[in-house]
Formats: sequence, C-alpha cells, structure tokens
Amino acid sequence: MGKTGVLLIASLLAAPAIAGEVRAPYSPAPGVLCDSWICADRHGISPALTRHYLGPQRGDKLATMGDFDHRAFTFAGGLFCDVNEQLCRDDRYFAADGQRSGAINQHYTELLFGAGR
Repeated sequence: MGKTGVLLIASLLAAPAIAGEVRAPYSPAPGVLCDSWICADRHGISPALTRHYLGPQRGDKLATMGDFDHRAFTFAGGLFCDVNEQLCRDDRYFAADGQRSGAINQHYTELLFGAGR
C-alpha cells in the first residue's frame, strides 16, 4: 500500500477524534504509545495493545480495518511515527524534496523506540 493508503487509514482512525476528544499520545507501559484511538509499539500499530489499553471495541475496530501498513502511523493530534526510521515526528508531511518535513520529536521517539535505538 502506498503513502496515500497509509495516510487514508491514519485519517480514518483519527477522524472521530476531530469531532470529540483529542488525547495527546501517552505511554501506558514502556515501549507503548496510545492516543484515544490506537496503541502502537516498536513494531507498529497493534490491535492487541489497542484492545488491552483502550478496550475491545477500539481493538476490534482496528483489527477489522483490513490490510494496511501498520509501520507508519499518525496519532490523533498529528504525531507521526515510522517503524522503519524508528522516529516520531511532529507531523507526517513532506517537503518539496520528498523528505519528511516534520521535526523529530525526541520525547516520543524515546518513549516508543527507546533511547538506545
């Protein structure tokens, strides 16, 4: 699935947050980040972690969203994380040169991927 598909899935997951609560990403356990809709670890978005920390309804919804790349994702509020880069950035956008333009967010990168990446 291309970048457009990943962004579409991320937008669909985050869309309800726009209408209601937007919770900044938080770490309920070492190596795990969640917002109001998804949870992820260093391997990517996880239906099992989402189910564990956010409840069965959220986890089941994520599990039924079909096949998409779980390794690049955007939390509600805009924080973007990429498992391949092992980085979290303040946004998911690209610059004119085709490279990610969002500033690296060291705090969330360390929470998700660890200080010794």
